[in-house]
Order: sequence, then C-alpha cells, then structure tokens
Amino acid sequence: NLLIFFNLLSLGGLPPFLGFLPKWLAINMLMMNKFYLMNFILIMTSLINLFFYLRITYSFLMMNYFEIKFNKIYFNKYNLMTLMSMISLLGLIIFSMITYM
Repeated sequence: NLLIFFNLLSLGGLPPFLGFLPKWLAINMLMMNKFYLMNFILIMTSLINLFFYLRITYSFLMMNYFEIKFNKIYFNKYNLMTLMSMISLLGLIIFSMITYM
C-alpha cells in the first residue's frame, strides 16, 4: 500500500521522486523562453493532478484491504513491483549522483 502511495506521489512530480525531473526541466525551459502563461498552466494542472492522486491514495489507504486467496499463479510479482518502485523512488537521487561524478 505504501509503495503505491509513493508511486502516485512520483507520478504527481514531487521533488524527491523521479517524476520531478522532467517537470523541473519543462518549467526551466518555459521560463527561459518567457512562456509564463504556459508555465502557470503547467503548475496549476500539476497541483490539480496531485490533489486527485492524494484523494485516491487516501481513500485507498482507509479502505479495509483483503487479498484474494484463490490466485494460484505466483511469479515473484512482488519483487518486480518492489524493484520498479525503488527505481521510481530513488531514480532522481541516483541520476544526480551519476551526473555529478
């Protein structure tokens, strides 16, 4: 549950997560080219998206969670989900470490 929450925050583009880097680059390029209205629209729609992601996550975390037990196919899907989540969460830190070495 917590990994889904962090992935939605990454999708929303919050600063410690990997989704922030493309948004930061777009904002920088729009500011350098003096597209202030487009920049404002980008920031406002990002805030609206983040608001909906937080509402979805909040309602998801407040529900009673039960797991379906009759699924007989187990192929380490949790390991794959954990790996992809860690790449998403730590990607910006790893990218900046590689860039400045």
